[in-house]
Amino acid sequence: MNAEALAQFAVEAVARGAAALPAPGEALPPIREFYIELTYRCDQRCLMCDVWPRSRAAAGEEMTPAEIAGLLASSPFFKDLELAVLTGGEPFLRSDLSEIAARILARYPRLRLGILTNGSNTAAVFAVLSELRRRGFISRVWLGASLDGIGEGH
Repeated sequence: MNAEALAQFAVEAVARGAAALPAPGEALPPIREFYIELTYRCDQRCLMCDVWPRSRAAAGEEMTPAEIAGLLASSPFFKDLELAVLTGGEPFLRSDLSEIAARILARYPRLRLGILTNGSNTAAVFAVLSELRRRGFISRVWLGASLDGIGEGH
């Protein structure tokens, strides 16, 4: 696909998306998926990633579990969530990750919760998943990981 065809495709895709929006005054559809970047901190320095370079600038700016729960409780648009995904940086660097996950899972009984990880801290992964199992949530939790390079690149 050449640049002109790609540009035309993009314009048409945006027009289709805009046409699907409700008219002014009509209700917006509920949000079904919620992705939240819990931290910029990461224990890896992957070449393709733009998150970890921001970790020093964002130190101390992470939302608390109570703030996250408050955000979800504050809007009727979140009432029908089906999927929440916790991302980062590396979410497993947060010592309160199991509390965040448990609060979300308790609020939404049908929700599936994903946690994206680089998988390097297996002890933290095991600890969080063990706690979620103890609380009876493990069947609704999944892990995701990306592999964007081999060796030094990832």
